[in-house]
Amino acid sequence: MLSITVDFPDSETPVMHVNNPNGRVKVISLKLLLVVPISFNIRLVLGGIRFFWYRNFAFSAKKLTGE
Repeated sequence: MLSITVDFPDSETPVMHVNNPNGRVKVISLKLLLVVPISFNIRLVLGGIRFFWYRNFAFSAKKLTGE
């Protein structure tokens, strides 16, 4: 199974480790991906999760009330 972990050795360059199914570990520096600030990315992801959660909650509430 493919697993990705992100380490922050220093605040400048986060490093992403990608574990392949065949056991090799690739280490990728995320300096190129930091054009967009990390805080914006996190806010975007959390907003997306919240959006889907609210949508699913509203849908299940509709099913329960039978409307």
